[in-house]
Amino acid sequence: MKSSKKGIIFVIVQGIIILAFMLIPVWTPGIPEWFFQKTFLFRSFVSGFLALASLLLGGSGFWNLRNYLTPLPEPVGHNELVLSGVYSLVRHPLYSSIMFAGASWTCFTCSLAHFLMLCMAFLFFSLKADYEECLLLQRHPGYAQYAEKVKKFIPWVF
Repeated sequence: MKSSKKGIIFVIVQGIIILAFMLIPVWTPGIPEWFFQKTFLFRSFVSGFLALASLLLGGSGFWNLRNYLTPLPEPVGHNELVLSGVYSLVRHPLYSSIMFAGASWTCFTCSLAHFLMLCMAFLFFSLKADYEECLLLQRHPGYAQYAEKVKKFIPWVF
């Protein structure tokens, strides 16, 4: 499938969101220093779990989709519907991976700025995934049944 202006805009906006997330400073208004000391181990554990989930989702997603990988939401011309591996758990593991990585940093730093960026990223990836799914439905009639069974971003949850 040929790349569209809309697809290119999605890729540019995605890059801007990721770059902004990396560049904005940690902002923790009103959180006392003792909170960070008392919750360090807990935040480290949760952040580590989220980072591991990010690596597993992203690595598996890349591997399972390796022959059809594109940064654009439009599927490549020779694509086949991938339903195995991590795609049996979530429909968009690469988007999930980015959001889990962001959630890991946000949890560790307790940054309100990063939490707000993460919310924006979630909305953006929901829109991008919806657009991508419309295109996949046109190419693969079985996608509707797959989408009913498999969650969008978080295995067994959402």
